[in-house]
Amino acid sequence: MNEKIGVCRSCLHHSLKIFLDLGKTPLVDRLLTEEQLTHPEPIYPLEVAFCTNCGLVQILETVHPEVLFCDEYPYYSSFTSTLLEHSRENVLDLIRSRNLNSNSFVVELASNDGY
Repeated sequence: MNEKIGVCRSCLHHSLKIFLDLGKTPLVDRLLTEEQLTHPEPIYPLEVAFCTNCGLVQILETVHPEVLFCDEYPYYSSFTSTLLEHSRENVLDLIRSRNLNSNSFVVELASNDGY
């Protein structure tokens, strides 16, 4: 279950230019069982493109969340108390240092489970 995008994820423009093609690769954070090692591992294209209209760098293939975050997925950011505390302190520091408020536009890009 995957889907190749044909337009920019941000501006929806048809001006994506591939600048890095890493071929096909297995999904990250898969801890295969001994039995799974006897079967071919699913692989997906890993192409990175640049939108000439808005400048967003993005991968072209979307793996559906139910495949990417399967039952055996071993890592969720929100389960790690030290990472949650670090992130909280980082956010509070950025709010103070950049004078952010409820009118500020902020985008968080790093969490893998929406914490």
